[in-house]
Amino acid sequence: MLALAALAVAGTVGLGRAWLTRRAPEATARPAAAAPAPAPALHPLARAATLRGDAVADWPLDTHLRTLRRRRDADALIAYALLLPLARPDDPTVADVQRRALAEAARRAPDDDAFANALHSGHCFDGTPACLAAAEAWVAPDPDNAAAWLGLADAAQRGGNRHLARLALAEATRASRHELYLEQTFRAAYAALEQAPTPPPDAESRRALAALWQAPVDDALLHLTHASAVASAHPVPGLQVAASACRARPGYPPPDRAVCLALAERLVRASSLLARNLGYGMAVRATADRPEGPGWRERYRRFLWVRDQPMPRLLGPAWALRAQREGEWTAMLAVLRHHRIPLAPPPGWLPRNPHERARVLTGRDPPG
Repeated sequence: MLALAALAVAGTVGLGRAWLTRRAPEATARPAAAAPAPAPALHPLARAATLRGDAVADWPLDTHLRTLRRRRDADALIAYALLLPLARPDDPTVADVQRRALAEAARRAPDDDAFANALHSGHCFDGTPACLAAAEAWVAPDPDNAAAWLGLADAAQRGGNRHLARLALAEATRASRHELYLEQTFRAAYAALEQAPTPPPDAESRRALAALWQAPVDDALLHLTHASAVASAHPVPGLQVAASACRARPGYPPPDRAVCLALAERLVRASSLLARNLGYGMAVRATADRPEGPGWRERYRRFLWVRDQPMPRLLGPAWALRAQREGEWTAMLAVLRHHRIPLAPPPGWLPRNPHERARVLTGRDPPG
């Protein structure tokens, strides 16, 4: 990782900061107005665990958060930022506090710490110079990660720097992987939650959690529930920029089929089901009238078969814990093998969703 960072700083992979010194004329356009940071939304899993009005007050999480904030090392600041929405689910200022804590964590982390910089960049939602700098700081230790370059493209696009956005998008097509650090986010949140015992849920919450997980409600399940909520709220930067490579969007560069397919190939190898689904959708639409179209549509059909298996009878806490630690796709394949469910669909199988079925059959969305 240190070697990769050195190469990036030397300019071998065309780091964004170097591009800023040779902007095209259009890159000097006035930045777009900063978008307000979205209010943090508490995941349904976490809501199910805290239905009682005084649940948060009973939870000694605020004390733990103050301890983490006082430590001021990178790991503690990351844990503080991740857990803060659980302690203040209705506080509209949480997003800004998270961003400041993650900015400090990124400054205090080693230069080659991609995780700290990825979190900081992902929580920077507008086109300000600070958010562009955060995106560049992620690219530096992570130059082979398409997600980092897409994050830079997104920050540049929001700031009106279309030249930099195009260059970053091109670098994303040359990266070998797409890594959002979802699993590392979960592990960090789970470890931090183990140090702050949760209060026992009331009867209504207990019934909701037991029905959700089909398992007894204990401390381990509560930790899993809350850490899953934190991981589910993880920002996914750059996906709109990636999709714009396949479809015309106002304010974005014209679609480019080669860029679209190169990005799709990286997205469909991601651990996240969301990223894989987007990648397949991009590819099947881009190749609807191309010789490679049938091959992409069959790959998409196989993905949907695995994704759409009757998971409620398969997904228990053990599977969920494995999915959060190892990645959704890896764990999904493992649970299907465990239950001896074929990984390939039978001939003629089609998804129920009409839009997905149309894409599998034609590569296009249905009319309307």
